[in-house]
Amino acid sequence: MIRLLLIEDDADRITRFRAWCPSDIRLVVAASGGRALGLLERDPGRVYAGLLLDHDLPFQAVNDAERSVTGTQVVQGILRHIDPEIPILIHSMNHTAARRMSTTLMTAGFDVSVVPMADLTEDRFLVWIETVWEIQKSLAPE
Repeated sequence: MIRLLLIEDDADRITRFRAWCPSDIRLVVAASGGRALGLLERDPGRVYAGLLLDHDLPFQAVNDAERSVTGTQVVQGILRHIDPEIPILIHSMNHTAARRMSTTLMTAGFDVSVVPMADLTEDRFLVWIETVWEIQKSLAPE
């Protein structure tokens, strides 16, 4: 079983990702930017086999300070705490921010796919999952 970290504040999207995940995937949800930063700090390195990242994250923030945490700040946490071998799928509908996050992550050596949520289908998601599995196999100790 592998773990994916979903950084998403929209309940409908969270439900969709859960429905799309195969049974051998454990989906860990960070429903706000602040919670995502906490998880990234607590679970550094290769705890997660892949990350699913949105940019605009205000809906489930618990306070005003957390409401201002966006995917841009989460990317900084990823750079500090996550192994660049871990693939990332940016599914934000904020095209400008998605491009900016992608550029920052790719410059640091991350494998990044950008598919806006409106264009993300279950089939496209499962293709990305296959990439995650292949990377995990290549990282496994022999």
